[in-house]
Amino acid sequence: MERATGPHDLGGLRPGPIDVSDRPWKAWERECHGVVWLLVQKGLMSLDELRRATEALPGYASMSYYEKWASASAAIAIERGTFTHAELDAQMGPDPATLDNTARFNEGDCVRVRPEDAAIRWRRPHLRTPGYIFGQVGVIERPCVGLFGNPELKAFREEGPRQPLYRVRFYQSDVWELYQGDANDTLEVEQAAIELEGDETDGSTTYVALKKLLLAKGVITPQELRSEVEAMDARGTRGEGPRLVARAWLDPEFKARLLQDTSAAAAEMGISTSNFTPKPGSAAAAAPPPAPTGSGPQLKNGTILTAVENVEGKVHNLIVCTLCSCYPISILGMSPHWYRGRAYRARAVRDPRGLLAEFGTTLAPGTAIRVHDSTADLRYMVIPARPAGTEGWSEEQLAKLVTRDSMIGVAPALTPQQLQELEARRQQAAA
Repeated sequence: MERATGPHDLGGLRPGPIDVSDRPWKAWERECHGVVWLLVQKGLMSLDELRRATEALPGYASMSYYEKWASASAAIAIERGTFTHAELDAQMGPDPATLDNTARFNEGDCVRVRPEDAAIRWRRPHLRTPGYIFGQVGVIERPCVGLFGNPELKAFREEGPRQPLYRVRFYQSDVWELYQGDANDTLEVEQAAIELEGDETDGSTTYVALKKLLLAKGVITPQELRSEVEAMDARGTRGEGPRLVARAWLDPEFKARLLQDTSAAAAEMGISTSNFTPKPGSAAAAAPPPAPTGSGPQLKNGTILTAVENVEGKVHNLIVCTLCSCYPISILGMSPHWYRGRAYRARAVRDPRGLLAEFGTTLAPGTAIRVHDSTADLRYMVIPARPAGTEGWSEEQLAKLVTRDSMIGVAPALTPQQLQELEARRQQAAA
């Protein structure tokens, strides 16, 4: 039985195929990640607060990953008194309720339904736009049917400019993934919150306002933000994960320690497995460590990284986080967009073999799949099976076979031939 606890609880849903391509990060997304990390390091927000605020966003399903982070961070900043609603509004520009809403569309115009950006100007809004058409493109079916009071304001006994109402036609196949009906099937909705079709917004509006306010108030400095983004970009780029895997392939005793206590084994190689280090002098850094509790389970702070091992023909491990996108950044670097996406998070627990097939990975008959659903406190990394034909290879040579995707579990490690082909392509591209 499927029992979702909220819009974030995606495990087991059926959202369709996965886009397995790697998309470049936008500059504002990288900065947004850095701002959130700074706020956490300074003790001005906790990751648990961020998750709670993100999951409460009214426009959760229609927002991008970092739109959610920016909006949730702004909500928490208001809760904590870092800045006020009025200050956020001033940065974000005029309230949509005050904008000119004269009828300006004609029959046949292509329009896009405005996505709910959850700018949290005053409160959780009383939305009268069906969630399934947020951001969808349709065609004006007939001229404006009239000017009506804004129900989203009237619900709070407030007045604002009357809004033109249009009848908009959408193709069902555009609205619903894997729609099984005819390509010409349509859906018509009377809608006010529309705009001429164009490129979708980059989602940075709330983030830009958040950043400007935090800088203006001295909560963060440009130097801190730049340093945090640089540190973020460097995570996972020094081959931390591949080095751990290569050492485990060569040293059975080290592998046993890595499987038993990943953080301690990694520390032997000077590798930190923690995603988060409090800023010196911050409230988070000043918090005392948990006191020992005797011989039983000990109190812990931060996240725990656990390594799991693939055994060729017997066991294959796959990592996911169905509730948000928890991921071992310190070891693997920044997570790929598909890992944070709806389809991967939903299907990894329900259809792991079908998911692996979309990444081009087919397991030998009889191989058991173990799916590891990460949590706020526990993250995973996969030790892929060592490829054949690598006998006598050095640790440095072996590390080149280990990819990010193999440590997530969506692909095996590279074979020597695949590595040779990859290096040839790189040399050709550099020529």
